[in-house]
Amino acid sequence: MANSYNGEDFENGLLHLSKSVFPTDNFLYQDGQYLDKNTVNAYLNPKYSKDEIDHMSESEKESKKATENLGLNPSHDGETKPEKIAESSPAYLSNILEQDFYDTNDTKGKKIKGITIGLAMNSVYYYQKEKDGETYSKKLDDKEIEKQGKQMASEMLSRLRENSDLKDIPIHFAIYKQSGQDSITPGEFIAGTTVEAGKTKINEWDTIKEKSALLPSS
Repeated sequence: MANSYNGEDFENGLLHLSKSVFPTDNFLYQDGQYLDKNTVNAYLNPKYSKDEIDHMSESEKESKKATENLGLNPSHDGETKPEKIAESSPAYLSNILEQDFYDTNDTKGKKIKGITIGLAMNSVYYYQKEKDGETYSKKLDDKEIEKQGKQMASEMLSRLRENSDLKDIPIHFAIYKQSGQDSITPGEFIAGTTVEAGKTKINEWDTIKEKSALLPSS
């Protein structure tokens, strides 16, 4: 996350949104059990081009899960110059959070009944032209941030539905736009949708209108 304010707000805010879909009198909450650390890291990678994969060593392919090519961020298409990557294919997705929900009598979490996926998006892309050099930043376009988040949610839905446990349950997605590294207020959720059990496509999104403020404030 770009700063600590975003991290806390993203996690607490996502649980708040989840309660409207999976209310506390009907569901028990559990931290995510289906997306492990390695999978999430692979999702945060850029999509690799065939040429990029061909130039990787076997150990690099394995560590980056390049053969599975799970990256959701835009492909660099072989570009290596940080400033050009910042212009054409910056990283939009910075974090993924999973929350699982079970029946109130299912205290051992044997059969999942619903899942929420939060996608934390960058509003600013930070990069260095050389190792340990000066850090530069590029402001990302709000419309593109939302567009990228929705596309990534659709791709994640397809992948989640491949798991037999998650094939016939409702899945809620929420997109969070982070504030920048130097901000003293967190970001905000900008869009959400609930995909009904068994559905494999997202048909529409709800706009979430949130704004963070530091008090006292004008």
